Amino acid sequence: MLLNYFSNKEELDKLLSDNSPLFFQKHFSDYLTDNNLGSLNIFYHNETKTFLPIVFTQSRFLNIARIADIPFNGNVVDNELEKSIISDFLHFCRRESIADRVTYYLPFHTFKTYPKKSTFCNTGHLEVNLKAVEKSQIMPNLFSSKVRNMVKRAERANVFIKSGDDCFEDFFRLYSESNSRYGAIIDDYNLVKSLYNHLGEYCSCFVAYKTGLPQCSALILNNAKYGYYLYAGSDSKMEPGSSNLLQYEIMKVLKNKGIEKYYLGGYRLKAEGTKFKGVQNFKKSLGGEVVMGYLWKIDISRLKCFIYNTMLRVKNVSLGVKLQKDYIDSQL
Repeated sequence: MLLNYFSNKEELDKLLSDNSPLFFQKHFSDYLTDNNLGSLNIFYHNETKTFLPIVFTQSRFLNIARIADIPFNGNVVDNELEKSIISDFLHFCRRESIADRVTYYLPFHTFKTYPKKSTFCNTGHLEVNLKAVEKSQIMPNLFSSKVRNMVKRAERANVFIKSGDDCFEDFFRLYSESNSRYGAIIDDYNLVKSLYNHLGEYCSCFVAYKTGLPQCSALILNNAKYGYYLYAGSDSKMEPGSSNLLQYEIMKVLKNKGIEKYYLGGYRLKAEGTKFKGVQNFKKSLGGEVVMGYLWKIDISRLKCFIYNTMLRVKNVSLGVKLQKDYIDSQL
């Protein structure tokens, strides 16, 4: 297969459209570039007319390529085609010396296969099929009986949902506070706000309120067909049912936009005894279906990656910082 790639802004603007998958869009590309988070490159197989978006980040020592989305050609890419595309891309990286390490960007999707000599884990992602139901049937057809009861409980307690620019500060405060309680990583305020501003109509924040006090929140990304549940937060004394009502209203909004699938994030197989177990059960109760697959990473320049990992460990030890495992390592 002949592999081409597009990296400059003019080429990307011609190639991408608002109907492209979210991580192929020029709005996302501009967000990365303007915040020095890397550059979006679109790799293209001429023979199969299949695209693969890659976010490249460069440091003084290590260059990393992060696959931002699964291969896309307008149809479902089968196992063999995905395997061939990934193999060609890795060969291109080695030949052109453009990446020392290849990994994933966000775990919204899982791969059907994994490359030889890669480090991989069996995992899954959660998705809600909004195309299969009418808006009026979201609650009875998708939600469990417990969720339906919690939605009604929140409504009786006069919890209401707001969205828009005026909600951003409340959204982020709840996100920051809840992640602090769970010891989770908190993304920088300016980066989250920049993402919100760059994506415009394709990024929405929702907040549940009771008597004017924010209870829980979410930041949702979307393109023409897909929605992505990116960030969430809650108050430590949240009114029961608020998060259920929030998700119900989000799904209705997505349905009005013509969204066909709502991606809820990754599904960890090794979640027992962790905070992720309850989160995953909550997402499944919303009609989330588990789609199994793989996430993987591979070191192309093994010596450079070994030295980089060693330097990072030494630095963290000297600073007294515990090195957090990435998604893949935590599932091995």
